[in-house]
Amino acid sequence: GIDIILGGRVQTTFTYAVSTVENQILQAPLPAFFGFGSQWQNAGTLQSKTFEASLQAAVVSSPDFGWDVSVVFDRTRQVITEFDIPAYRFSRFYNREGEDFGTLYGVRFMTNCSQLPTGGSCANWAVNDDGYLVPVGGGSVGDGITGSLWGTDVTDADGTVYDWGMPVGQDSTLADGTTQSDFLRIGNTTPDFNMGFTQNVRYKNFSVYMLFDAQFGGDVYNATKQWSYRDQRHGDNDQAGKTDAAKKPTDYQRVLYNTNSTSSHFVEDATFVKFRELSVRYSFNQRALSSMFGGFMERVTLALVGRNLMTWTDYSGFDPEVGSGGGNAAIERVDDFNYPNYRTFTGSVTIEF
Repeated sequence: GIDIILGGRVQTTFTYAVSTVENQILQAPLPAFFGFGSQWQNAGTLQSKTFEASLQAAVVSSPDFGWDVSVVFDRTRQVITEFDIPAYRFSRFYNREGEDFGTLYGVRFMTNCSQLPTGGSCANWAVNDDGYLVPVGGGSVGDGITGSLWGTDVTDADGTVYDWGMPVGQDSTLADGTTQSDFLRIGNTTPDFNMGFTQNVRYKNFSVYMLFDAQFGGDVYNATKQWSYRDQRHGDNDQAGKTDAAKKPTDYQRVLYNTNSTSSHFVEDATFVKFRELSVRYSFNQRALSSMFGGFMERVTLALVGRNLMTWTDYSGFDPEVGSGGGNAAIERVDDFNYPNYRTFTGSVTIEF
């Protein structure tokens, strides 16, 4: 770490930290012949690398007026460097040696021809308005209704038969030569970096404090949206007002719903900027209070504090700052009918004798 103070008014800090945690306590699955589904074990080594930086500055400093600002930055990466029990899946993640902590796994729907199985022909596929590569048999993705193609079959060059216009999960060849399509990397819950910005303005007995913080990058899994697809209650299910070329049948959303298994369609960017706090304070000093309380009180401060006032994000749910209950909420960024962070307003009176 490095701390630098310039002119007594500007302070910067830089910190780089590497930590290694061994023998973590994990609930590892057991083979069926043990008679128990899992066992708590000490297993695995997790290495974390974190970089933090901050800048604090007294822009203006005088008896009657002050203006302080600060900016903080942090970035963390974690890797499972050792794992001395058989690798296993848990929820939407994977515990195994060499794995980046926070990586999401599930069905990854194809978006370009490079993801087609061996022997497939790109001429039979096209990218639809959702960005998915879908089988169209040499036609157009907008011909579903006008050409009465929804519900028909498309046979690819390798002989595989697909449902016309429906998204298809990508296959992946494993080390043993087998293929799978339900457990591919689809995202990572770890942010690229976080930032915070504060400023405090003071004029005589009046002060205003503001805090903004932000997350850039990282993903959140929108399980709330996924369940809405199942019950056909999400806005995406509503085809009213769309042209015939853009309309899709209910089976289209059912494919993306994927029987509530993890699907790349519900992985969303968790980037956000939040107006985290605003506080306004006014202090009455002893001189101002002397006429009322005869100098018995040294200071009385009135304050109004608002928190979580505004969120700017492209996330389609209520709040991208969510975590799965019962687990590590910092990593298991799953929106599973979670309540969003509340917007709160608080008033206070502080009396100093």
